[in-house]
Amino acid sequence: MSTKNTIISKEKSELFFQSLKILFPETKAFLNGETHWQFLVAILLSAQMTDIGVNKATESFFKVMKTPQDAIDLGVDKIYEFIKTINFAPKKALYILHSAELLVNEYNGILPKTRKELIKLPGIGMKTAGVFLLNEGFEYAFPVDTHIRRIAQSFGFTESNNVDVIEKDLSEIFPKEQWLELHLRIISYGRKYLSARNIPETIADAWSDLEENVTIYKCL
Repeated sequence: MSTKNTIISKEKSELFFQSLKILFPETKAFLNGETHWQFLVAILLSAQMTDIGVNKATESFFKVMKTPQDAIDLGVDKIYEFIKTINFAPKKALYILHSAELLVNEYNGILPKTRKELIKLPGIGMKTAGVFLLNEGFEYAFPVDTHIRRIAQSFGFTESNNVDVIEKDLSEIFPKEQWLELHLRIISYGRKYLSARNIPETIADAWSDLEENVTIYKCL
């Protein structure tokens, strides 16, 4: 059941979308990866890590690991050596190897294109699967991380703490064709303007801050 604490008009949601578009004109995935498999691995590695840290670790790793079979050929010890700067590297190295084995043995090395199938892979949860599917254009999704949740609550798009409910609320407010750009821009806004340390006291404050941020940006 939806738990939005205010009715968001189409005009209001479009204002939010256009405001973020002004603040962040360019949208690009935060993680690097030339193949679908590499991008999924990058998302897996990003748990409890910065994007910069992940991209630094995968720069050399992805030169030799482009497919699930490549991961199997490397083996867990060599995978670990490439990603040892990543938090929880031993566990994530095993996830990568076991996911690669499952893909090769059960899916002919081809990544599935639904959340239901992706979450069967070790280390791949609903959020990771959603981020992968959305960014790769396989499935409409609005995966919720801490930035998405914080901003959705701050702007009155939801009053729930449940990620499934928040995703449902956001998907009802914004049209599907905006989801990918909006997802990336919300995360960017959270990182730059609305961190956990400066959460607005009210919904009105959040909207006022957004307007001020846009005004300042236009004056730069």
